[in-house]
Amino acid sequence: RVSKVGPKELEAPLLRTLAIIAYNQPIAQSELARLRGNKSYGHVKELEELGLIQAEKEGRTKIITTTKSFAEYFGLDFDDPDFVKRVMKERKRLGVTPMYRSLAERMGLDFIVVNPYNPYKNDIQLMKRLDLLVIAPGYQERAREHFSGELIEASIRTFSQLKESIDLIAEKAGRVDPEKAQDLQEEIDSLLAEYRERAAGARPIKPLSPMIEEIALDLGIPTDENGISAAPDYRELDADIQVPTHQPYEIDIIERIRERYDALLKGLKND
Repeated sequence: RVSKVGPKELEAPLLRTLAIIAYNQPIAQSELARLRGNKSYGHVKELEELGLIQAEKEGRTKIITTTKSFAEYFGLDFDDPDFVKRVMKERKRLGVTPMYRSLAERMGLDFIVVNPYNPYKNDIQLMKRLDLLVIAPGYQERAREHFSGELIEASIRTFSQLKESIDLIAEKAGRVDPEKAQDLQEEIDSLLAEYRERAAGARPIKPLSPMIEEIALDLGIPTDENGISAAPDYRELDADIQVPTHQPYEIDIIERIRERYDALLKGLKND
């Protein structure tokens, strides 16, 4: 939760311990050890030395809270531990499926990647800690088998849908980097204008799936029963144009859409 704005010298394990302290304070060191393991004792010592927490002796354990230095590091208005804890709890914990990783990174979000459709044991444990989960449209029933929090169905078939999904995720999740989000929206607007210019005057197509019809609408390409047939490649339909759909997850979200638009426009040009 604090990794996006944390001091550069803090490594991820130390940041996770610090986040748990901030979220659960005042927290006994014995409880922290239960949550984070014996390594938390070393973390507490290091965080105390950095001035980010204070640990006061109480009986056989210590009670840990954040400090004024913590509030200064993370740009909080007040250093009162109750205020810090309240701010932490107001920030919803976000998860995304692998396909949305690059989108979350481009938006400057703090997120965890999980697979809610065919989860491993680790995925199931991670989902228990999440408040929100971004999934593909139509997969809500499968995701609900393992996740009980709020679902965000984000459509990314077209550039226009991607813009709407960015706004939806930003509204639900918060914590978006405004500069990154604005740059992303501007990049999409520029690309969409470019592709629409390339598609101007294109011959009508006959879309063989809703996705192809949505792409045609986004590009301003007319559709007609007697047009050039186009289909998503996974359907294995006999079509003049095959549009890639099931691309590798590591492909950037923008490149994913561009590949589809390029395939459709190339097919029309070759025809």
